[in-house]
Amino acid sequence: MAKQADYAFGWFQVCYSNELGVRHVRPFHAFGREFVLWRDEERQPHLMQAYCHHLGAHLGHGGTVCDGVLHCPFHGWQYDGNGQCVAIPYSPDAKLNGRHIEALPIKERNGTICAWYHPCGEPPSFDVPVLEEWRASGWSRYRRQYWEVDTEWREIQENIVDSTHFHYLHGVNSLADVRRCEPVGHILNVDIHHQFRTPHGVRVNAD
Repeated sequence: MAKQADYAFGWFQVCYSNELGVRHVRPFHAFGREFVLWRDEERQPHLMQAYCHHLGAHLGHGGTVCDGVLHCPFHGWQYDGNGQCVAIPYSPDAKLNGRHIEALPIKERNGTICAWYHPCGEPPSFDVPVLEEWRASGWSRYRRQYWEVDTEWREIQENIVDSTHFHYLHGVNSLADVRRCEPVGHILNVDIHHQFRTPHGVRVNAD
């Protein structure tokens, strides 16, 4: 199991918006930990520590949503979107202070649901940028693709900025033409052009 400190802090995509329906509850694994991902009736998504404060039941397996709170499948303890236990049905007079589980900050934007992670629990230091292209008619059609890669996140980050290897390792027709690589705060703006061999001849693709 990876240590929490091994992960960079920032916003991470949890899923696509249309993959989480209203009152949908599912387990979610990230950062070497178990979480529960759910959406309430107001369409607000939530990502919280997986285990109930009571006896440790995994809320992502059998948990249900009703009236904006998540119900534990073992004994019905109820949690709001902030991870606070708001009710114990069979013990209405129970003190609820301190009975809570961790909830990560979450943002739904550009057709995705993103969660903020920081190994020390610090709050978000920047926002998820709005991509105007998401609603633009010219960008309305795209295809999702999935790959399972036996690696770890640092190698993925290094692969993105290492444009030279595309020619030697992947057979791209020429060395990459890096026209822009400019960090602006937490955003890296990159404009890289590659010449790819295709059945229709060499074509230029921009990243």
